[in-house]
Amino acid sequence: MNISDNDDLYSKRDWKRLMRDLGFSPRQEQILACLVRGESDKQIAASIGMATPTARTQMGRLFEKSDAQDRVALIRYLMHKSKVTHRPANH
Repeated sequence: MNISDNDDLYSKRDWKRLMRDLGFSPRQEQILACLVRGESDKQIAASIGMATPTARTQMGRLFEKSDAQDRVALIRYLMHKSKVTHRPANH
């Protein structure tokens, strides 16, 4: 599962690099991909094959890791970090 599977926000390579650079685990990467696609906690749990409370716990850890208060702030964090960590070579 990858964010680039359903839209063009990131190429697979850029998404993997961003996840690695930010220190997210493969499980967190899966959850973030679902989150960016707009899935609910229940949908995330079903997509990944975990219980809904576990998905919520994982989301809480992502909020802590990114110092985000909610889903929108977490997505903004990803967007900001992708700009900072992946600037074109000529800048």
